Amino acid sequence: PPTPYFAPPEHLIPNFDFPPGAQPMGGGGGGSPISQGAEAVFGSDLSTEEIHEHYAAQMEASGWRLVDDQPTENGMVTFWELVDEEGSSWAAKLEVFPNEEPAGSYTVRVQLLLPQ
Repeated sequence: PPTPYFAPPEHLIPNFDFPPGAQPMGGGGGGSPISQGAEAVFGSDLSTEEIHEHYAAQMEASGWRLVDDQPTENGMVTFWELVDEEGSSWAAKLEVFPNEEPAGSYTVRVQLLLPQ
């Protein structure tokens, strides 16, 4: 039989707000048996670091703990952990990177993994 679709409890995923002054351009989401993800594309005058700080603060406010960060040539990738009420450890990856086109636009992607 097919593997069931992975659907984490909604309260684990922060209800993200765009950075101040952002102009939404699109986004979407999807999942697999082991992960669930969403992304947003928007225009902003902020730097990659400022946008990352905006989303990282929302992760922390939702109970997530930063476990690793890996600045890349073009953006930022951070890894997060949250232990839920049942003791399950959830992992998430937050990516922020500028897009080549249109200029001044960014993609923010969050991926939540099945608990270990």
